[in-house]
Amino acid sequence: MGQKLLLDEAKAFFGINEPFDLADVKELYHKLAKKYHPDTGEYTSDILFLELKRHYEVLKNHLSDHHELNEIHSGQGNHSKDKVFQLYKENKQKETEVILEYYESRTNFPIQLSDSENQDLVKLRKALEPIVITYLKILENNPESIWIPDIKDSIQRLKVWYEA
Repeated sequence: MGQKLLLDEAKAFFGINEPFDLADVKELYHKLAKKYHPDTGEYTSDILFLELKRHYEVLKNHLSDHHELNEIHSGQGNHSKDKVFQLYKENKQKETEVILEYYESRTNFPIQLSDSENQDLVKLRKALEPIVITYLKILENNPESIWIPDIKDSIQRLKVWYEA
């Protein structure tokens, strides 16, 4: 699912329109948490509460990204001059989109890690290749960057898609 679609879904779930800030989101989260919590709310199932938490994270991430972009454009952000961070962040975004697209394509299909029986997996692996290559180039060219541990973690997590 694309980031815009996730954001639109989260805003609809919260009943919120832009512009909004973190205080607005937190206030609505607490109100909805009381309503959807399976122990104290109107519903006994935890499905709506889990959806609330997922949408809350989407909205917080959107605000964080939006705030960071504003800081970068204004030159105030901590990472505004850190090209490694920018490259890492862009690559991380691509990684997330590619994996979400894979999961959407596999909805209602059994889990299958064989290339011959799962062409979506082959497509995912091809889409992840440039991302892994970029991570490896960052590691090679910027061994002193503070982002190296995060990049190594990302590479380690992506290895699961290549193990069969």
